[in-house]
Amino acid sequence: WLKPFWLKVPGEFAPSFTQCSTFLGMAKLTMFAFLAAMVLAEGRLLAPPGKTDKAATASPVDADDQIADLSAQIAAAEGQVQMAAKDAGVPADDDDKPAWEPHCKPETKAELEKAYAEMKHPTGAKAKEHALPEGFAERMEATTRKSMVDNEEFVLGLLMMHQTRGNWEQEQ
Repeated sequence: WLKPFWLKVPGEFAPSFTQCSTFLGMAKLTMFAFLAAMVLAEGRLLAPPGKTDKAATASPVDADDQIADLSAQIAAAEGQVQMAAKDAGVPADDDDKPAWEPHCKPETKAELEKAYAEMKHPTGAKAKEHALPEGFAERMEATTRKSMVDNEEFVLGLLMMHQTRGNWEQEQ
């Protein structure tokens, strides 16, 4: 009979090989049962709706039928809301009175819309007044070219400075 390494004092209780194997067997069985329960639960949650599912049997297959059913449900809910509002004593909305009343007179609104249209789409003298000055594109191109030359001169000067100091490597 081999003495286990954890048994230091003679006569101290130590688990036998059969007790350890029984424990391991029970642990394996418990883990298997737990995993099986998880798989079944997840499979049930991910399963497509069955024939016993109310939503699957009640919903029509055709999209037009679904739209008609939803419209009927909305109309029924609106009727219930109106009845509840009537029972609660909420005053009914007047459909004749608009929800928003403009503060401008129609003549003022027409003048503002005309001015906006002229500003948005200028014609004739107004278009020439807001146009870019003559030769603007050429001046912009010359300015861009000058900036590029200045940047190149700066980089060339930087390279020459490092070369004369001797702290420049070819990889840099």
